[in-house]
Amino acid sequence: MPTAKMSATLDAKLLAQVRSRVGRRGLSSFVNQAVAEKLQRERVLELLDALEAEHGPPTPEERGAAEAELCKVLRGA
Repeated sequence: MPTAKMSATLDAKLLAQVRSRVGRRGLSSFVNQAVAEKLQRERVLELLDALEAEHGPPTPEERGAAEAELCKVLRGA
């Protein structure tokens, strides 16, 4: 995948935390992954908004079932 250079300003404390985890050479990869994950979350939220607009809000039972499935996915079950 082609890449492009950019300049960004981050909170100094956040940048220090990231660098302590990934080192200087892993910063670009970390930021790239973080942006990709943020965009994915936004697409999911847009989908949920569209589904709610079409079908109405989920019932408490549907919400509970969805939350249970999400917990399974996040745990890797």
